[in-house]
Amino acid sequence: DAPKTVENFLHLSETGFYNNTLFHRIIEGFMIQGGDPNTKDTSTGAGHTWGRGGPGYSIPAEFNSLNHDRGIVSMARSTHPDSGGSQFFIVHQDSHFLDGKYTVFGRIITQESFDTLDKIATRQTIPDSDIPIAYTQTTILSTEIVSKPDVEDTLILDEPNRTLALVEQTDQYTNTTMDFSLTVPTGWTIEESETPENVGAHVVTLYGPSQERSSPIIYVKVDGLSKFNPDTDEITKITFKDYADSLLERYHGLVEKGNLILISEEASVINGRDAHTIIGKQLDFTLGGEIQFKQTLLGSSSLIYGITYYNFVDNYSEGIDAYDSLVSDFTIISEMKQQQKLEEFAQISTKTAEELGVAGEKFGEVVFSESEEEGGGCLIATAA
Repeated sequence: DAPKTVENFLHLSETGFYNNTLFHRIIEGFMIQGGDPNTKDTSTGAGHTWGRGGPGYSIPAEFNSLNHDRGIVSMARSTHPDSGGSQFFIVHQDSHFLDGKYTVFGRIITQESFDTLDKIATRQTIPDSDIPIAYTQTTILSTEIVSKPDVEDTLILDEPNRTLALVEQTDQYTNTTMDFSLTVPTGWTIEESETPENVGAHVVTLYGPSQERSSPIIYVKVDGLSKFNPDTDEITKITFKDYADSLLERYHGLVEKGNLILISEEASVINGRDAHTIIGKQLDFTLGGEIQFKQTLLGSSSLIYGITYYNFVDNYSEGIDAYDSLVSDFTIISEMKQQQKLEEFAQISTKTAEELGVAGEKFGEVVFSESEEEGGGCLIATAA
């Protein structure tokens, strides 16, 4: 189910990578997390860098149908699905909300292991944190690879549970609150944020097919053209150009600091809308390499849509066509409805004009006939 993750875990275990690391994050009833090399240094107490360390590389996610039941071992990661490296967690109590979102790659198989899991998971933590107070007592002293037949007192366990049916992947995503719809590229998955109705936040993130080091990613951010000024209690409206110029100013500041390379930036029109496209490069310390991104800003009457694609520089071309198609087909719902009404009105107008033309022709058949009586006459208009 997760061969690359298993191979990586065995390699790190065999080389002693996990020796003297801590289970630094404990949430009773949920899980215990370890595998961060930053936790080896406890000379200054609980470190602010705990939870941020790794082996210096990341591995592709291998999401599968295995459930996050008690005793399952799964790969920890940041928001990007391919950001896992060395950190892992062991599930204390069933946590099925993680299913399909984190890579399950193992489980504990002895009663002693379950007892140890309970002891660690129920340790007291520092107030307002998940760090155990007696963190030196949650140390992984050493790791050793042992074949399963050589493990004593293994429990008789059923096959791990699996999700019976995966959620059907739709090819269309619509957010009526944010007034947009997009087509999900073939082979990509889409994940909606926890706050998909918040202006100024990432609304959705799309993940492309996994590659050697990572998978391409596209995210959509929505922002407003109306800004509240807390100093004056006034709401000011900015233009699309104002927004684009402000963003470019921030990017140029990053360029001056050496944190970003701007390759190109161009104002344009896409499907009749104001647009601005920016391409650049920067180091991504989470993924452990140089990434290249392409960002397109699209404007409506009240909102700005920022659609951003990024991938490792070497793999940049792998998902760019899917991104360009998504941007080209990106729909602003209110504009689409307005266009549909205009088209319907045009069709009605054309039909009415045609009907009036036909009626005009028919009512134009005027016939005069003479009456037998002198001075009499009859005007007949046919409309049959």
